[in-house]
Amino acid sequence: MNTVSSTKRFKIMLAVGILLLGFGALTYDYTPSADSSLEAACRAKLSQQGGGLASMAERCKEQAFATAFTAQDARSAASRIGSTNQFEVIIHMVSMFALGLGAVWAIFGALGCFGLIKPRQKK
Repeated sequence: MNTVSSTKRFKIMLAVGILLLGFGALTYDYTPSADSSLEAACRAKLSQQGGGLASMAERCKEQAFATAFTAQDARSAASRIGSTNQFEVIIHMVSMFALGLGAVWAIFGALGCFGLIKPRQKK
């Protein structure tokens, strides 16, 4: 194995690691947003309730909160909130995986580019 191809591999590894880190960072704090009609219904119900609830109007953008607050029956609300939460957990798991894999690839790619680690030689 020549040094040019191994250096190229380390550069590719570094680039992919940085891309994975960027993807993981962008998707880490993702929260599904409510559609406009659900958000409007949530805000209307909050304003009707009055009191200290009006300060929570900003949370009506979140699908789980808006669904819970405007729910007519518990079964459909629980089903929609559960599916929203499941989607959030999956997105969070994928972003954590991308962050971890990206960090490892970026570190090893950088170490290889600077010559601090050498690729294995075939026997």
